[in-house]
Amino acid sequence: MIGRGWNKNLWEGGGFPSKGDLDRVARDNPVALNSKGGHVTWVNSAALRLAGITRDTPQPHGGEIERDPETGEPTGILKEKAQALMTEILPEPEIEEITEATLEAIRDFQGMGITAVSDSEGTVPFMVFQNLLNEGGLGLRISMMFPVENLDAAIKFGVQSGLGNDMLRIVALKLFADGALGPQTAVMLEGYEDDPKTGGY
Repeated sequence: MIGRGWNKNLWEGGGFPSKGDLDRVARDNPVALNSKGGHVTWVNSAALRLAGITRDTPQPHGGEIERDPETGEPTGILKEKAQALMTEILPEPEIEEITEATLEAIRDFQGMGITAVSDSEGTVPFMVFQNLLNEGGLGLRISMMFPVENLDAAIKFGVQSGLGNDMLRIVALKLFADGALGPQTAVMLEGYEDDPKTGGY
């Protein structure tokens, strides 16, 4: 099962959940839930096994496999670049599924009176937006940010900021210098107030 949208800061105590919380409701089926901000993935034990993540898995550069301080076992929280250990094995949705989800989101935005958004999700959403634009079904103005991993290809192809039209335009490049405040992955000069041993990376 794949999902997203949880926010630890809204829960009592504000702490991270664990694989055990998911194991109680999904012991045998792998579950991977991306956080609201996209900087953390919460998984159960079955998902950890599927991805081959154990106490011996090295910490990835720019990320963290959160571990139990007593046992060293993964807790089920994968921060920043550690999320790639899970996303590499997750099935990719079909373009039709992404298109339908995009159309549903567009209808929701229109229902709230929102007429323009920025997007930084990468190549596949950009393809979906282009297809909808060509078919006359985009329905929103999209300011698209290219992920930095596409930069070399964009430069080679001669892409410039502002390319596009009033409905779909390339406006910027997206890159991360560090993490985010909510999951406490952003680099701080001192530890976080509620977790002084955590200073980001």
